[in-house]
Formats: sequence, C-alpha cells, structure tokens
Amino acid sequence: GTLPERCLNGQGLIISKNFHGWIALETKTKERLVVTADLTLSSENSLKGKITYSHDGYDGSATRKSYKQKGEQEYVKSFSNSKPNWQIEKSSFENMEDISKSAKEIHELTITDHVVENGDVLYLNPFVAEQLQTNPFKLKDRTYPVDYGSLKEKMYLAKFTLPEGFVIDEVPQNKILTLPGGLAKYTYSVTQMGNTINILSNFQINRNIFVQTEYVNLREFYNQVVAKQAEQIVLKKKT
Repeated sequence: GTLPERCLNGQGLIISKNFHGWIALETKTKERLVVTADLTLSSENSLKGKITYSHDGYDGSATRKSYKQKGEQEYVKSFSNSKPNWQIEKSSFENMEDISKSAKEIHELTITDHVVENGDVLYLNPFVAEQLQTNPFKLKDRTYPVDYGSLKEKMYLAKFTLPEGFVIDEVPQNKILTLPGGLAKYTYSVTQMGNTINILSNFQINRNIFVQTEYVNLREFYNQVVAKQAEQIVLKKKT
C-alpha cells in the first residue's frame, strides 16, 4: 500500500470509469532508521559489543530489496567493506520477509577507530554509526524547493560501558534544535550512570517539501546538527 519513492513526484493522474483528474501524491509512510549500540571500551581503546539496525517504512523497503538481491552472505560482505575499521564477528537478521515488522540486522563486532589516546586522556567519538559529518546543502542560496519525498527519522541510541581506572571528564551538553512549526527537529541528550554513558540522538524531517524561502533555516539546522555530532566524550585516567 505504499508508493515507491520514484513515484512521489507531486501529482498523479487518475483515469477510471468514475473519475479522472490530478491528485496530490503524498505518503504518510516514513523513512525510519533506529540504530542501537551496546559497547564496552577495552583497555586497548577499542569498542566491543553489538549494534542493531532497525529499518522501517522506505528504509525497510530499501534494506529488504538490497538483502534479497545480494543474498545474506554478500550483503554482510558489502556492509563490512563499507566499515573498514569494524571487525564483524557475527551477523544475524530478523523479519526480512515479514513487512509488518521492522527489518533488523544485528552485528557483533569490535570497532578500532573511535577512541583517540593523548597521554592520560581519551577522546571517544560517541557516533560509531550514522554520524552526519557534512552538510548536504553547500550552496548559500537555492532556486528550487528541497523535496525529501517522504518524512524522515534517524534515531541513534548508544550505551558505552567504561573500564576501571577511567573517569568521565567531559560530555556533550544536551540540546534541542527545532525549525519553525516543528518542520524539522533534532534532539541530543547524554546521561551518565556509574561507569556507563548513554547517548540519544533523534533527527527528524517532518515535512516532505521545503520551499526556497525556508532553505536558509534548513541549511543552518544541518550546520548545527553536524557541529553537535562532532563533539567528543573526554575520559581521564584516575590518579
């Protein structure tokens, strides 16, 4: 019951015995991705644990299509090749045939590139996956509207367990960014409990099309999200 994204081009022509005419092609189906990471920092400054990707809506459709075309073994190989600093020990999949549920892929792994040591200080990049590193909107002005096709949501949940001998020196501050009317929203929060740090990042695009006059605000929204996701967690050795 969902139109392919390639068909979401504004209007569609209906021709039938009872009615003919143009109708708006709008979808309530969202492109949604939830990434959940449960990782432990080792004494070798690597992160070991499990990452789960949950795909829904258009994201679920694209994932199932790729999985079916490549086959499980080739899909895992392709995914692994896109993450050169991930050592994937085991991968499993759920609901790849059941479209009423989230398509899930679970990877047990070790990550070697997200911790930088400088003397007694460790810098931990909390985004092991799905970090927005650059603003896709480079131009200062835009002539045409921005058409996302569908609503979008990308949620990232990470739990980091720290080893003995380290204390948390600095973490990013909580922040909420919202465009007028709630057309886009970004929520970032950090909580600490004992030797664990929990990260919540939720990025939402809540309207399909942004007109030219809204472009400046949209571009600045992305700039601030990029800056926020670049912030590090700072750990220090106990003295």
